Amino acid sequence: MKNVVNFPKPKRSKPRLVDWARIEALRQQQYAQIPAKAVAIIRRIHQIEYGCEERTEWNVEINFEPGPYPPETIESSLKQTDIIWVLDLLDRFGGELICGEEFCTICRPQIRLPAFWIKRVDPEILLGMDANSAFLFDHYFEARNYWRILGKKLPDSDLIMINIRFLADDGRRYIGFADSRTFSLLLDRIEEGTSIEKALQLDQIC
Repeated sequence: MKNVVNFPKPKRSKPRLVDWARIEALRQQQYAQIPAKAVAIIRRIHQIEYGCEERTEWNVEINFEPGPYPPETIESSLKQTDIIWVLDLLDRFGGELICGEEFCTICRPQIRLPAFWIKRVDPEILLGMDANSAFLFDHYFEARNYWRILGKKLPDSDLIMINIRFLADDGRRYIGFADSRTFSLLLDRIEEGTSIEKALQLDQIC
């Protein structure tokens, strides 16, 4: 199943700064099976969408496996953290990138599924968890007076237990799990401006 990545038209005319040298270094260190040409095509798409290069047809597709993650509609901005997120999905699932006459195919005989699960819970459940646990969280992120994300690495695994608390409005509470790389990528996206609802797919949870 193919899933088309949608890069919405930028709302600003000035190109968003992207450290392409860092992305290339990250590709070599973490995503060595992704060809350098894939990054070059994404960089060209970035230039086209900001009007720095003549417009041509382009397309990015990920070989999608139905499941809770990634979302069925992959919408990525051209921010650095979102570009890295797309690279991670290409590395896990494989896919194809096309821009003009350039193309790059990434094959994955066996996909590497991420761990990602989040569920909304009643506040009383989290109160019970707090009352019956004495551990300290390893990760703490907060948008003042709005939400708080707590993360705890589970022993003998690469899983992070996630605790999400909205401090205002309806006081929503969520618990979940994610592998450490996925958790880190999603937090980076939030830090660079992606909404918590979109990054963690909370808007798809009843």
